[in-house]
Amino acid sequence: MFLPWHREMLRRFEAALKEIDPSVSLPYYDWGFDGQTPLRNTAVFGSGSDAFGTTGGCVTNGFPAGWTDATDNACLRRNYASSFTFPDNAQLAPFVISSGNFESFANQVETAHNNVHVTIGGSGGDMSNVNRSPNDPLFYLHHANIDRLWYRWQKNHPAIAKQYFSTASVNDIMNGFGIPVSDALISDGGGSYCIQYQPYSASGDVLAATNRAAAASSNDTQITQAQIEKLRDIAVANPFGTGDKLPARKPVQPIPDDWINNLAMGSEAIAKMKTMIRKAEADLAAVTDKLDRGVEKFLSENPDKVYSDAVAFVLSRWEF
Repeated sequence: MFLPWHREMLRRFEAALKEIDPSVSLPYYDWGFDGQTPLRNTAVFGSGSDAFGTTGGCVTNGFPAGWTDATDNACLRRNYASSFTFPDNAQLAPFVISSGNFESFANQVETAHNNVHVTIGGSGGDMSNVNRSPNDPLFYLHHANIDRLWYRWQKNHPAIAKQYFSTASVNDIMNGFGIPVSDALISDGGGSYCIQYQPYSASGDVLAATNRAAAASSNDTQITQAQIEKLRDIAVANPFGTGDKLPARKPVQPIPDDWINNLAMGSEAIAKMKTMIRKAEADLAAVTDKLDRGVEKFLSENPDKVYSDAVAFVLSRWEF
């Protein structure tokens, strides 16, 4: 129920914001765009008056400086490390574009979601605490990005867009909302659901690179317009921040056992969650290895091409 529950939560949150300011639209934070170097995004991890603030315990800069919890007056806290990584879009794109199985896609995206929570919150931070994470404004932008990834998966797989877990039912009622899962399956399905996602503004260079790759003269490196459309909203930039080739990738850190064990679940549910997370982490590692080997091979055979061209080519040929 993870994906539809949070889709409905976001819809209601944005509706509440619009009651105050009708012009508001809830943005998303595309943490996968620069997942290897998140801290270079100072609009998010910055101290300026329009930024979301930095780390070091109570948030004392950015627009949420001095924010406190209305229930216990505790400060908004973050304790992320001086250097960290998120799963980047190049790693996640195969699941969004090519995975024809909802459960495989959903488990991978939920695990990436958990990783971002744990990483931003750090030890004792609000984002690391299931009960306190909504105190952090990044919570809503983070979940909007998760919903965007689901939205893109559904657009890429229209015949199975309403696919759900085989062990659950779309008629299950979502806690706190009193509506069935089926009501939240399609974000732009009409009625109260008219939610669409535009590409991240920084992805313009990526799209240009994708179009360069599409115009390659060699038939064995051709990318069709239909394939470009699938890549368009999953920005596949050089995730390393510098250069056009492939330096060593920093690994995504596994989700700590302690965090999983402290979830507000029974022991059986925690065991199932841990199994799901560890499998998703292993699947991501395998996909990443396949992706990087494909990129390296493409670049060695096409020295005139750059990283974005290589990723676009590898993803256009991807098969699970």
